[in-house]
Order: sequence, then structure tokens, then C-alpha cells
Amino acid sequence: MVRNLLFYVILVTGVPATFSCNSSGDANDPSPIPTVSTGESAPAPTPEKPLKEQTAKERLKNDPMIRETDNMSSSLRFAETNEFTSIWGGWLKRSKWAKEIHHGDFVVLAPTNERLRQMGDLIMKLDVPDNQALLDEIMANHVIRYPFFAEKAQEYPEVTTISGRILKVDHGQHMIGGAQFYPTQINTKNGSVIWMMDIIDFPEEKLRKAPDQK
Repeated sequence: MVRNLLFYVILVTGVPATFSCNSSGDANDPSPIPTVSTGESAPAPTPEKPLKEQTAKERLKNDPMIRETDNMSSSLRFAETNEFTSIWGGWLKRSKWAKEIHHGDFVVLAPTNERLRQMGDLIMKLDVPDNQALLDEIMANHVIRYPFFAEKAQEYPEVTTISGRILKVDHGQHMIGGAQFYPTQINTKNGSVIWMMDIIDFPEEKLRKAPDQK
């Protein structure tokens, strides 16, 4: 019977078959039950892409802060397209640092839209074209050079901004330059983004003197 089954498997599949015998489990039937193996192994699972190479859609299942519409090409583009940081991302895109950030390995410290709206009309003066120099100054304080990892903040007593300024880090209070940050970090293909609860060195007096929207 086994010989006939072997011939049938080869005839139909063209693949040599091997057999193993298992007991039927019936104490009155000692005859073994042949099982067929074609010798073909199961396909290996597709390896997951490195995090930095995954699209927003591919990362949705693992990161609730990411939306399918987010642009993961750089920290600048993510801040600009993410629904929680789009205001700051828009200002960052208008800054003189935009090109360098987009093509470099930087950490963008991005205050959330909610926090910015809570600050009222004063911070919104950054929308005024005449306030470009002030915009550049504020954005520079919120772009730091690698390495810095929010979950390992205790390893970084200080960080350096894109303009060369040194900022102190208080990992116990989750603070950079005296402003509090969320201890999570979103990696993109170029750089990463950390959400901020405050603005570093908020220039209230300068903003009060700055031109309003015409």
C-alpha cells in the first residue's frame, strides 16, 4: 500500500516523497498510518523593514502617534504633516534651517498644536513675514544634533542645537533647556521628532514688540 501511495505522489506532484509512520491509536489495530511529506519546506517569513525605512502606513500598527498621512522622509516633513505638530512644522519649513534639517540627522523638538493654541495670539506672530529673524532664532533652539534619545535622556547631560547653542538636559523632569518634553521619540528616514509641552526660552518680550499681521 505504501509503495502504491509513493508511486501516486511522485506521479501527481513530480516530487519525491518521504514517509513517517504513526500509530492509529487503536490498540486492536497495530498497523502504522503513513503520513506524506513532499520534502518542501515552508517559505521563510518576510523580514520586517528597518524602522527608518517603513512608511507611515506600515508603522501604524506599532505607533499610535503616527497617521497614514504622515510624511516619514525626514523630521522636518513629519513635523509638518503630523496632525499634532503641523503648526510648528510649518514654521520650521519657513525657517532658514529647513533644507539642512530635511537632509540631515537632527532631532526636532516640536511643541504640539494644542500647546501653541493655548499660548494665544502672541506666539502666532511667527506667521508674520516681517518676523522671520525671530522665527529663525526660535526654531534654532528646537533642533538638536544627534545623538539624543528621549528614553535614555540620563545619558545626555547636555545637547547642542543646530546653531551651536548648548542646552542642559534634566532627565528626571524630562526637560531640555528648561522646557518639558514627552519621553517618546518618532524616528524618520532622516532625523527624529520629540513632542514638547513648552517652548525653550519663550521670547515673550521680543514677540510683544514684533509686528502684528498686516
